[in-house]
Amino acid sequence: MAQKTISKNFLLAVIFLFILAGNAFASSTWLSSIIGASNDVPTRIAIDKEGNLYVTQPRTKNNLLVYNRHGKLIRTMYGLNGPIGVAIGSDAKIYIGNNTTDSVDVYNADFSFSHQLGSGNGEVQTPNSIAISSSGLIYVVDSKGHLIKAYNPDGSKAFTFGGWGKGNGQFNVPLDIAIDENAGELYITDLGIYTDPANGQTAGARVQVFNLNGTFIRSFGQYGLGEGRLLRPLGIAFKDGRVYVSDGFQALINVYDGNGNFIESIYDTAHQLKTPIGVAVGKDKRVFVSSSNEPSIEVFGLPGYTTMTVSPLALSFEAEEGGTTPPMQDLTITNSGEGILNWIATSDSNWLTLSQTTGVTDNITPSILSLGIKMAGLAAGTYSGAVKITADSGATDTITVTLTVIAPPKILRIKPSSLSFKAQKGGPIPLSQTITIENAGQGEMNWTATADQPAWLAINTTSGTAPSTVSVNAASSLMDAGTYTGTITIAAPGAQGSPASVNVNLRVIYAGTVKVITNLDSAGFDITGPSAYSGTGTEWANDEITPGDYTITFRHITGYIKPYTRTFTVQTGKETTIDGQYRAKTVATHIIAGSGGTKGKTVEVLTLAGEPVTSFKPFKAPETIRVAAGDLDGSGTDKIVVTDRKRRVKVYTSEGIELASLELPEWYKNTEVALGDIDNDGKADIIVGAENDRHSEKGERRIIKLLSYSYTDGKGELKEKETLFTEDKDEEFTIAAGDIDGDGIIELMTADEKSVRAFKIDLSAKDNKLTEIWAIKGDYEEIPEIATGDLNDDGIAEIALSVAIEDQEGEKEHSNKGEKGQKGEEGKEEKAIIKILKGTGEEYGLEINAYGDLGYEKPSTVAFGDIDGDGADEIIAGAGQDERNEGLIRIFENNGTFTNTTIKTTVSKFGVNVSPGRFR
Repeated sequence: MAQKTISKNFLLAVIFLFILAGNAFASSTWLSSIIGASNDVPTRIAIDKEGNLYVTQPRTKNNLLVYNRHGKLIRTMYGLNGPIGVAIGSDAKIYIGNNTTDSVDVYNADFSFSHQLGSGNGEVQTPNSIAISSSGLIYVVDSKGHLIKAYNPDGSKAFTFGGWGKGNGQFNVPLDIAIDENAGELYITDLGIYTDPANGQTAGARVQVFNLNGTFIRSFGQYGLGEGRLLRPLGIAFKDGRVYVSDGFQALINVYDGNGNFIESIYDTAHQLKTPIGVAVGKDKRVFVSSSNEPSIEVFGLPGYTTMTVSPLALSFEAEEGGTTPPMQDLTITNSGEGILNWIATSDSNWLTLSQTTGVTDNITPSILSLGIKMAGLAAGTYSGAVKITADSGATDTITVTLTVIAPPKILRIKPSSLSFKAQKGGPIPLSQTITIENAGQGEMNWTATADQPAWLAINTTSGTAPSTVSVNAASSLMDAGTYTGTITIAAPGAQGSPASVNVNLRVIYAGTVKVITNLDSAGFDITGPSAYSGTGTEWANDEITPGDYTITFRHITGYIKPYTRTFTVQTGKETTIDGQYRAKTVATHIIAGSGGTKGKTVEVLTLAGEPVTSFKPFKAPETIRVAAGDLDGSGTDKIVVTDRKRRVKVYTSEGIELASLELPEWYKNTEVALGDIDNDGKADIIVGAENDRHSEKGERRIIKLLSYSYTDGKGELKEKETLFTEDKDEEFTIAAGDIDGDGIIELMTADEKSVRAFKIDLSAKDNKLTEIWAIKGDYEEIPEIATGDLNDDGIAEIALSVAIEDQEGEKEHSNKGEKGQKGEEGKEEKAIIKILKGTGEEYGLEINAYGDLGYEKPSTVAFGDIDGDGADEIIAGAGQDERNEGLIRIFENNGTFTNTTIKTTVSKFGVNVSPGRFR
């Protein structure tokens, strides 16, 4: 028999349109009928832990009816989309299978929407039934898809089993599902394919049993009319080792043991079922059946069933403060079932007493539970409490208890005597405030309250009984700026101190709110604009800020990178929040050395003492290898970025593992690299500068670009992100990035033989994103090396400019040596110095001749890093790129003093390129 396309109309017909054809079976004890909404079809039934019934009505009402265990309608959920299946989770969430939207929607106990299973609408073709295991797995019967779909407690898909067919584990329109938790088994009704001798293969009937993972175990059910046989098994339930199957055609419930052995049929000739669909069995041994064509819910009792009724459901006591204890009152607990009802009683108030906390009630003699009051310590007033009677079936009744303690003479006391409100024009109304009304005397005191300014002054209640609180609101949204006054009068007839008045003051201001959040108690900032403000700490707020444009500047803290300076606009009635997160300035842990000349091809990672840690060769051919390090991914550990000073850029770990690489266009050359957090996202950005040797692009012969780096699923990627700057210059140049003005935003520096320049970076600009701040002309013998770092820990980066210049005095100087230098090519004395500039480009007043004692020529490579953890950077100088220079590294204090630390690397004898690294 080939699989047939099952329409929703057919499935609904399976459920709703089997007309009662009569039967000849006996029935069990009928108890009652719950009459539902007319002109609709009660379909599936679920029972919660308190015995409440949840019934779906999909035909015209599209709602969910909730009845208490006595059959009284207590709630209705409207506006559903063809609800069929329903289940209640242990957390009281309600799972509803909507046939119109092909979805299982999950609601909270208060009917508010929570989420949908799986992908939402369209997830389940016909969600006919739902069951939830004790582990939280949710099983959904997809009748049209011939599948059972399982979901995790969070609604994500877990697994699916079934599929159309007539074999074991396959389905032909599965309809309902039940769980045997003890055995770990699923019972599923199925219109299994049946071979009719006269008509061939047609829809039949069977029950298939699976384990909780969807593995087939067994099946049972004989198709046909008669005792124990099934024609249309539309519903199923499992309880205490028995399987209950509703037969929509034969109009009865067949009962089997777990292996499919027939036990009995449930029906009543005087209250016949009409196309029974849903079936549920409560812990109290009552069976609930949706008789869809009645329409009604028919209730049957199994042997030993119980029904608990508690009367009355409300008690009230009255006593005088300090007087005698009121008499006890009785609750009657009745069991109209056949079995023995076991119950427990609990109270939520320590002033309530119970004559007993457990009991046993048969169907002959009701139980009596007496409630009493403990008056000790109770002041005058009204007390509310509750007593719960809970049966072992889960059925629960709550009895509300009200105790009124009458007090002697009344004294009116009001707190406070005045209230003040402040509001911004156009902003939200101020938070409400409360007035406390107390009776400082004895007895019950009633009161009334009035407000004399109804245009803006409001109270939430105008009368009550003390003790009480009155909520006071000042409706300021339509008020102009100014000060307003009003009065609230409290009157308590017959009470001393009545009437009493509360003066109310409202101040409406033309202002906005600014909130500043930081992560350090020692943080500080200054706000400038139409007015000036300042603050400290982790959270600061001011709701009286004059409207206008402002700039906030954060103060420097030793050992931290401060948040960037930014501008913002304050509007009246609006709140502006500024997040200023300080980032700890990390201490350098290693030094990275790259080959200085074209005869080396090694990058070496060394400890601060010069001990080799690892080395790697990023490029096949010997190259001048530029190195830089920064936290590219916000992990707290630097990555190493290298370039061959041609057009190749690569990213490595400190262990020498390549993460990503990029080849710039073939017409690029002399590529330099600098790192800095341009966008203040906590991740270092990669900036490269290169010469563009394609003559057709003269306006772009010098080009600076921003690269993007990412690493996901074990694969890194380095690619061009955007062009920052181009200009028509063809000289080699070097670059550096740093915050040279202390605004928390990175600037970019360039250096060539003719000038040193500083630029603002604006990533939002359309064309060139660099704007020149200042420029210093120069006439240098070699291309300068350039770096930035904060030497004095003031939050403003200094600039190190390493240059070769003519020594007019004929000597090369060294900060602590002073040996004579070497002759230049034309007989002139030259010296290579590291000159420190302020962020403004002015002289800082510090020069270092790092290798004058060795007679090394060429500008030293230079970098900054906090070596000793004091918050101030030290200067790291690598030997310049000359064939006579060893691959040496020297470290200098921030005042230029040589630390007597010289590190000899193995990278090359043509000098060395350096960078500090921060590796965990």
